Amino acid sequence: MAERIPIEDLPLENVHLLRAVLEELNIEPAERPQEFVMSIHAKLVADLAEEIVLLESQNHRAASPVIARAIYESLFKLVLALKNPELSTEYTLREVEWSKIQEEIKGARQRDLKEIRKRPEYAPIAKLVSRLGQRWKLASKQIASDYIPSTYAYARDAEMVPLYQRQYAELSGFAHASARTFLSRIVGRTTTGLVLAYVTFAIITALNRIAEKYRTSLPPDRLLKVQQSNRLFQSCSKPAYFHTRPTSPAKKFQKN
Repeated sequence: MAERIPIEDLPLENVHLLRAVLEELNIEPAERPQEFVMSIHAKLVADLAEEIVLLESQNHRAASPVIARAIYESLFKLVLALKNPELSTEYTLREVEWSKIQEEIKGARQRDLKEIRKRPEYAPIAKLVSRLGQRWKLASKQIASDYIPSTYAYARDAEMVPLYQRQYAELSGFAHASARTFLSRIVGRTTTGLVLAYVTFAIITALNRIAEKYRTSLPPDRLLKVQQSNRLFQSCSKPAYFHTRPTSPAKKFQKN
C-alpha cells in the first residue's frame, strides 16, 4: 500500500491550482460583472489559505481557525455566485450598502435600515447602491431590498448547510473564547491538522464547483489536475477527528 502523504503538503499546491484556473477564466469586471463576484471570493480563498500555511510554518497557530472560518464564508459566497449569480449580487449589494452605512452613520442598526435610507447623509450611499445595482443588472425591487444576509443565509442558498454545521461551526468554536477552545488548551490538543484539512477541503470544493461550472471553458489538462487533486486529498493522511460526508463535492465530481 502506498504511503499516505501528510495533509500539510497539500494546501499550497491547491492554492496554485485555484489561481491557475482563475487566470485561465480571466473574468473581467466590466465584461462579466456578476461572475466577477465569484472570482473575488475565489481569490480570497486562495490568499487566506496561503496565509494559514505561512502562519503554521512559523508556529503561529492561534489565528489559523479564525482565518479558516473566513475561508468558509468566502466559499459559501463563491458557490452561491456559481449557482445563482443574480441572488449572489443582490446579497453582495446589501453587504456593500450596510458596510458603507456603518462607516458613515455611527450607531446604525440593521433594523432601522428603512429609516436610515431617508436621512440626508445616506444620499452618497444611495448613489453607490444604484450604480452597482445597475451594473449587476438587478431589478429595482432587488436594489431596494432591506434584507441583509447572514453567513447561514449564504450557506443555505448555496446548499452547503452541512459544511456550515460541521466545518464552519467547529472552526467558530476554536475562533472564539468558547468551552471548546478552553478545553483544547487544557488537554493540549492542537488544531493544526484539523485546520489544514478543513482549508484544503475548502480549496478543493471551490476548484470542483468552478470546474463544474466552466468545464467547457477550461483546457482538459487543467480539469485533469483538479481531478488528480481530489484523489490526492482523499488519500492523504488527515487527523482522526476530520470528517467528510460521503456526498462531498470532491467525490461527486470524480463520479461525473
